[in-house]
Amino acid sequence: MLPTLSIGPLAIPAYPFFVLLAFWAGMWLTAHRSEQLGIDGDHAYNAGLYGFIAGIIGARLWFVLSHWENYAGDIGQAFSLSRSALATEEG
Repeated sequence: MLPTLSIGPLAIPAYPFFVLLAFWAGMWLTAHRSEQLGIDGDHAYNAGLYGFIAGIIGARLWFVLSHWENYAGDIGQAFSLSRSALATEEG
């Protein structure tokens, strides 16, 4: 797979793009199906968004706790939103 998708001057990393695309497609399908079952589709979108945020926070917390020796000296790094802090392994 191509590491980046280039559209003119815009370069988008392919892996996170397709992960977010899959998440969005899943949310759309869930909302569509919930509408068919008589449930407000906004509830499905809200649940998906809250689940996504909780997953990011939980994954970061687990990573910090499992690598505590790296964060014990500077706890502020545990809350860092730098690019390397939110990096994903591809493949």
